[in-house]
Amino acid sequence: MHGNTTNIGQGLPLWAGLYQKLRVNLLLLEYRGYGESEGEPSEEGLLMDAIAALEYLNETELIDRKQIFVFGLSLGGAVATALCAKPAAAPHIRGLILENTFLSVSSMASRVFLPLRFIPESILRHFMRSRWMTCEAILRVKVPILMLCGKYDNLVGHDQMKSLFKLARQRKGIARRRIDEDEKIGTNSAALSMLSQGSTTDESEWMTLFDAGHADLFLKHPSKYFGAIGKFLNRV
Repeated sequence: MHGNTTNIGQGLPLWAGLYQKLRVNLLLLEYRGYGESEGEPSEEGLLMDAIAALEYLNETELIDRKQIFVFGLSLGGAVATALCAKPAAAPHIRGLILENTFLSVSSMASRVFLPLRFIPESILRHFMRSRWMTCEAILRVKVPILMLCGKYDNLVGHDQMKSLFKLARQRKGIARRRIDEDEKIGTNSAALSMLSQGSTTDESEWMTLFDAGHADLFLKHPSKYFGAIGKFLNRV
């Protein structure tokens, strides 16, 4: 699922890379009001679109329905997390991949519009048309999560992704093992090494950091980017 200022056409280089490098089937969702899709975008509407896409995948005979992974970039990560947090949707999803996703719309607003930083987010969110409380939804996600984070993301900021990662580590009912602090914060090698060594642990969250910005991770570090996703798909 793509970000707020793009559409599926503008994301074709990434989708093509996922298909060519990983040989996976892709369903590209164009939200209502984006691209050539009709309607007006809203938080409720975008989530309905995501639910409809998942329902389609669970009805088609063209794929292995036990191998459905949900991928979201930026706003798409908020939509993807909200979808995976739905109790009815969770049993049909194998894993969640988030790339440079924010904690909430209010956290983004205070980051983009500096004067809003002086207003507590608990108050600010009540004035938002869309809230996208990813920081709350991620606590209800019951599937493994891979997070891809650009250290030089000037839009979302890698601090929000690190906060999401820490929240994901607090999820209830997720089997996991104890790991050291370097692995928890997602150093460049720790998360990948755990996957590449074929570990038999029940670890359920990984974060991989990239020397990149908001939407250029796969362009600047293609081998590492597609390698991290490929290992995650095979791991879970």
